[in-house]
Amino acid sequence: MIDMQIEWLRAFVLLKEKMNFSEAAEEMFISQSSFSKYIKALENSLNVPLIDRSRRTLTFTEKGESVFSYASTILETYDKMLDSVKEAPDQNQPVRISVDSAANAFHTIRSILSYFDQHPQEELVLQDYDMVTALKAFDAGELDLILGHSNIFNPHRRYNELRLTEEELFYVGNPDTMAAFTGSAAAPVSLLQVVSDRLILHQNMYNEIIRLLDLSGIRTDTIRPIVTTTSRDVLKAYLQSGSARSILTRSEFQDLSPSSDLVRVSMTEKPVLTLGILYKKSSLTTAAKDLLKYLKSLDG
Repeated sequence: MIDMQIEWLRAFVLLKEKMNFSEAAEEMFISQSSFSKYIKALENSLNVPLIDRSRRTLTFTEKGESVFSYASTILETYDKMLDSVKEAPDQNQPVRISVDSAANAFHTIRSILSYFDQHPQEELVLQDYDMVTALKAFDAGELDLILGHSNIFNPHRRYNELRLTEEELFYVGNPDTMAAFTGSAAAPVSLLQVVSDRLILHQNMYNEIIRLLDLSGIRTDTIRPIVTTTSRDVLKAYLQSGSARSILTRSEFQDLSPSSDLVRVSMTEKPVLTLGILYKKSSLTTAAKDLLKYLKSLDG
């Protein structure tokens, strides 16, 4: 009899989809070493190698390809079974939303507050979580919606998603330190060059930047240390003095530098952050559905 755990299958399917151990482990909120043990345990339970470890790049054996196909079907059926036995959500419970405090989210937050002003019979609970914490709470059933940078944290459409706005990320600093990247003779700058610089990031953007680097194939353990701060004044002081540079969205740049005392430069990859709302259609309350319809109507 084969002794197997559903999480071993989930780990293997994630690895096949992401083709990256660290990304797949992070998706399951476990360490990479624990994730590797899941994969090895699955191989031991089946008594077949699923990964070809003789190659330098991640390659799956013929048996591994077959197991992936079956495991995907098993997980889809298993998740549907769990959804079918869950109790119907309490339609009278408040709509629980985690909101991103980035500058490009404030317009949507105002729209959410406006909706609840128009529907005083509905109750709203807002939480200011970073995206990693929000996703843990979301999977635990403690949140109904997440407002945040959805393309970074939902690249494989694990969750349902309402996309709102898309913004390019820019390399930002004072005019003197950015002189090599501005003007007619400026050299293009890549994301790899930028993250090799001495950077300062606002704390609410740290996880987004790290995840973006992972998705871009840039090993985050090889870049120079990143300074983070929760103070916008400290961030601006570093940039104005030339002590460091940063990575900011267009709206964050405009909010931080209304007098144009800082300079922004596009990167060759033109990385973007998509602001969106993540949700699970199977567990939405009527109030949460109505809010999504309202936000979608504003979007066009």
